[in-house]
Amino acid sequence: MGKKGEIVSGVDFGARFVRVLVAQRLADGAVKLLGYGSAPSQGCVIRGQIQNLGAAQDVFRKALQQAEHSSGVRIQSVFCGVSAPQVNSLIRDGNLPVQGGVVDLEHLEEARQQAAASSSAAGMQSLSSVTAQEWYIDDMRVAEPLNMSASVLRARIHFALVPLVVVNNLQKCVEAQNCVVEDTVYMPIAAALGCLTPDDMRLGVAVADLGDSAVGAAVYQDGSLVGTETFKWGMSLIQNDIAAALNVPFDEAAALLVEYGLSSNLIKEYLTPPPAADSDDAIVQAAIKAGANATAPVKLHNVPAGARTSVPRSELDHIIFARGRELMEILAAAIKSRGYQGRLARGLILTGGGARIHNIEELAGALCGVNTRSGLPQGVDMPSALNNEEHTPLVGIIRHGLEFRNATGSGRIDQNVTVVLRFLRNMRRIAGQLFY
Repeated sequence: MGKKGEIVSGVDFGARFVRVLVAQRLADGAVKLLGYGSAPSQGCVIRGQIQNLGAAQDVFRKALQQAEHSSGVRIQSVFCGVSAPQVNSLIRDGNLPVQGGVVDLEHLEEARQQAAASSSAAGMQSLSSVTAQEWYIDDMRVAEPLNMSASVLRARIHFALVPLVVVNNLQKCVEAQNCVVEDTVYMPIAAALGCLTPDDMRLGVAVADLGDSAVGAAVYQDGSLVGTETFKWGMSLIQNDIAAALNVPFDEAAALLVEYGLSSNLIKEYLTPPPAADSDDAIVQAAIKAGANATAPVKLHNVPAGARTSVPRSELDHIIFARGRELMEILAAAIKSRGYQGRLARGLILTGGGARIHNIEELAGALCGVNTRSGLPQGVDMPSALNNEEHTPLVGIIRHGLEFRNATGSGRIDQNVTVVLRFLRNMRRIAGQLFY
């Protein structure tokens, strides 16, 4: 097990904010938040990829300093969430006979290497979370194989192949602040770790991280990660439609999206078969459409000269609903095409900033045909101001870090490897400061 009282830090390079969280595992096993920092990304990160290295380093520095100030902790290493525009998700096995009949550290490493050998590609970094590694001895699944008797050891490991340049540039942002990346985790897995319970994973569940510039998804069943995916679109498309149609800045469009969200009436109208024209239901529907709420004006503040300063509520509702429906239909089609729909006893869980859009759960659940709920942070004691879906992936990065520390503490991961890695990265950083 990991050390009680140890401190873990995580960073999420998001399209809207770069966030840093510091947490501590207490003696009773509970995890307490010590500090938090955030800074607006301002376009320096899109779909997990650094767009401007200098700007990204500056944003990370601000978030890091806030986290250090609020926690009173000097952060020397972080666990980093990683996403990218192109990601290939794989699950691979590594099998080997156990010489001597007892599993040791070398057996574990060799099984991992066998699995990783078929998951490499030129120019790509292979990411694997300790939480997505399964172990079997003689075809029986075990949580911790080290020192157990066995004749055959099998590792079943999930890999996410992301462009190497994406990981390298994230590391540069961190190392510029005299800090190192202790380990990385693929963001859809982090989002799932941030909100799921062991029961969720065992019964079957899908998690969709509704980010600003990308959406990530992870599916679990029987306690296993069965698939992940990153979609090349994000919830900012709704904001863009509002800004374009109503001639308002992006910030005001984002505020309108948060304030009004998806129209419940339009969701019901879209999902309910049209009634007969002379039925009572038709009269009720007509009354709703013509209601005062639909025609109430929505004030627009920062518009160009000559542009409208208000629009009917119904116009804004239709703009938001049209794009929101399109995006949730893509998500629903992915769930159905991969055969997940009938395997999700715990349904669909929405996290990320997009999960805070009013009525998004209602629309996604109806289109996907499963029960849907929001994914609030689990496993870290969060203050009310941060206890929302937007911070769930960051909490998942912390939970990944704690499991990584558990694995090094038990010997399942050779801690000397991580120590050497951190030493080499520090030497490279110091050399760069002295000679370049």
